[in-house]
Amino acid sequence: MRNDTHPTTRTTVTTRLRRSRALLAVTLAGLLVLGGSAAATAATPVPKPSVPYGSRTPDRAPGYQGQVTCMPFESRGAKALRDLLRRTYGANSGGILRPCASGGRSEHKEGRAYDWMLDASRPADRAKADAFLGWLTAKDASGVAGGNAQRLGVQYVIWDTRWWNTWTKRWQPYTGAVPHTDHVHMSLTWDGAYKRTSFWDGWAVARIDHGPCVATEGMLAPRYTAPNYTPCPRPRPAG
Repeated sequence: MRNDTHPTTRTTVTTRLRRSRALLAVTLAGLLVLGGSAAATAATPVPKPSVPYGSRTPDRAPGYQGQVTCMPFESRGAKALRDLLRRTYGANSGGILRPCASGGRSEHKEGRAYDWMLDASRPADRAKADAFLGWLTAKDASGVAGGNAQRLGVQYVIWDTRWWNTWTKRWQPYTGAVPHTDHVHMSLTWDGAYKRTSFWDGWAVARIDHGPCVATEGMLAPRYTAPNYTPCPRPRPAG
């Protein structure tokens, strides 16, 4: 059979076919990238605030507010943080409370810390931790580093041998006895513990709650009953 197609025509058809295939390949690659990005985003979401923010800048960071008393009940803010993580990332079995007689100093004993049980060696768990902690500690919409932590009232976090806090705004090595490779520890300020921060109501706290005050060194402070907006005086020496 004769092939009467002109060589120029055959070249033109071949060129068009190649261009069509290349365009199809680029289009499919783009769809795969978009689909992969959407899947990754869907797999690692970040929390959404309860209401629109009425304050452009986040709540003030009070600095370290360590354990001073003992209150064996879960604070509103710690329970709200636990529920927020469950809604965003799925069920988890983390805990808030710790017995007052257990060793060490911990905001768990005041009901204002939460342990989010994740395994640093599992990629799915690490993706959740990275997504949440990245959102928590990076610059927020107003450009403030750690602004989302301040809006939630989170004063510091510990995860996988590192920790971050609102007074230095940087990750540092954590050398405590527990490496925190099986959970993310989050401690709340007193305002965060009582759900008074802008993540929940939209408005940044105007006055810092300093919590109960220790009267004598080495002694526990009275239980928290109401906000304290006056910085605590230095405790009296023991004895």
